[in-house]
Amino acid sequence: MSKSTKTLKGKPRKLTARRLMQKFPNLQPNDNCLTNIACPECGNRDQFRIEMKSVFTLRDDGTDGYEDTDWGRNAYCQCGQCQHEGKVCDFIFAGLDDLLHTANEAND
Repeated sequence: MSKSTKTLKGKPRKLTARRLMQKFPNLQPNDNCLTNIACPECGNRDQFRIEMKSVFTLRDDGTDGYEDTDWGRNAYCQCGQCQHEGKVCDFIFAGLDDLLHTANEAND
C-alpha cells in the first residue's frame, strides 16, 4: 500500500486535497495549466511530464508547429521532481487551489 493511503476497515482512503495540504504544508496555489494538480508522493506542483495529443501539419521537410494540445484524465503523467508515475487523474486533487488560496488569505 502506498504512503498516500491509510486503511479504514480494510478499504484504502484516497488522498484528498485537504490531506495533501496536511502532508505538504508549504504548498502554493497554481492558477493556470496546473490548477489542482500535485504529486501525491512529494507535493511537487511545478513541472510534470504528461502524454498529450496535438495536431501537427507534417510535410516531408518537417512541421510548421502544432495546434492546441490536450490531455485526458487517463493520460500518462510523471512528476518532474521525484519521477512518481501514474495517470493524470492520480495527480488531480479537486478543490486544492481554492483551499490553498483560502489558507493564504487567512494567513495574510
